[in-house]
Parts: sequence; C-alpha cells; structure tokens
Amino acid sequence: MLVILMLLAACGEPAECVDRGDCGDSEICDLGTCLSVECTLSDDCGIDQYCDDLAYTCETGCETNDDCLAGQDCADDTHQCTTYGCRSTALDCAIGQQCDIPSGTCFDVPSCETCSGADSTECGTGACVDFDLDNEGGDHCLMPCLVADDPEQCPRGLECRDLSGTGDLYCYADCPSLQEELGE
Repeated sequence: MLVILMLLAACGEPAECVDRGDCGDSEICDLGTCLSVECTLSDDCGIDQYCDDLAYTCETGCETNDDCLAGQDCADDTHQCTTYGCRSTALDCAIGQQCDIPSGTCFDVPSCETCSGADSTECGTGACVDFDLDNEGGDHCLMPCLVADDPEQCPRGLECRDLSGTGDLYCYADCPSLQEELGE
C-alpha cells in the first residue's frame, strides 16, 4: 500500500492524509487528501499581510502584532496595522525627550537651559535648581527624579543623579555650563 501511495504522489496525484502532518510544506489535509495552499501561517505571507486560516490565502492587513512593522500594532477590529506612539522613553524618544505613556507622545524636557531662580516658570515640568549658592547665575532647569539608575523616569540620554550631594535627585545631562558649576 505504501508503495502505491508513493507512486501516486510521484505521478502528481494528491497524497492521502489523516492530518496535516501527512502533507508537505504549504499543504493542508482536506477530507483525506493533501491540497496545496498559498499559506498555512502568517509567516508564509509578506509584511502587512496575514494568512486567513479558513481560506489559506495571504490577505492584506494583520492578525497579530507580529504581522506589522516595528512601531505598529494590529487593530483587532479592522485587521490594519496602526502606528502607535511611544511606550518607552529609552526606546522610542529622541535624546532630551521623555515619553508620556498615556498619550503616547514624546515631549522635550529642559535639561541644560539656565533659568532665573527657584520661583521661575521657565522650566515647564522641571525645576529651576541652583547648585552654586555663592554666585549669581547658577540656576539650571532640571527634572526631579526619584530613583537613581531608572532609565524611564528621565528623558532619553539623561541619568538620575544626586548632583548637589544633599540627596536630591535630578535628571542629568552632560551640560558644559552645569559641569563647570559642579566641578566636574
């Protein structure tokens, strides 16, 4: 019997099968016969395509996030790849920016700019900090942070450090004017 099946397969006759394991690549077992199909998995299709698991054809769109390009998610209701905003400051934002995860947007954070004093509103979400208490002009816009070495709390390219030696942590960048004041 096995020899007859092998001869039929060699002559182009569809092979008999019990399940897909009896068939070759890009084939399915349909009512005991191996049939060639366009795809069996989304991996068989191109980018921005998925394998329709009923028709075994490559369709435009997506079924899972793996069917989309980097930076995109698959919308369940439309099967379309959509670009998402930032999810991580370290991975998705430019140097000097921070990710607002709820809105998915990266925003600029002041980090080297000078400011006019502690009551200043020049620093936006940051703080105007004076590290040179004896001289005028020692104020810089910095973002407060809570835990040293936590990359998500500071803008990309900045690190959380105790700059004053008093335990107050701020996101730090290599700013030449601030380095002079800190004696670095």
